[in-house]
Amino acid sequence: KPLPPPFVKYTGYRDRPPEERQMHFQTACRDGHSDVAFVATGTNLSLQFLPAGTLADGQRPLPGREFVDFEREPGMVGEGAPMILNGVCVIWKGYINLQRLDGMACLEYDEERARSRRHLDPSPNSGGLNSADELKLR
Repeated sequence: KPLPPPFVKYTGYRDRPPEERQMHFQTACRDGHSDVAFVATGTNLSLQFLPAGTLADGQRPLPGREFVDFEREPGMVGEGAPMILNGVCVIWKGYINLQRLDGMACLEYDEERARSRRHLDPSPNSGGLNSADELKLR
């Protein structure tokens, strides 16, 4: 039997009225962050929807549509947040309803970022291949 899609909820400002929570959620997304939880497991994540680095004036850049998309589906915001979770490069991908503040999401292995991280840290424990490992694979 297939598993249902992972259900997520916005977890910020739980003590505030729904309209205020909706406003805080949308503002946070536009600023490049959000707090969400996978309901089934209770896993809470503080997501950052921003590219790495800072601007020349020390400010963080605003997220592009590849990270936060309010236009793709009416009443929903699409989000993507790359991260390293337990030493594995993943990307959080999901949609959250702007009224109910819940939706569906998943964590996907981020092969491109994993490859670039391996090139940055070729130490034996980083998951990168050394010449002996490469020979074993041939």
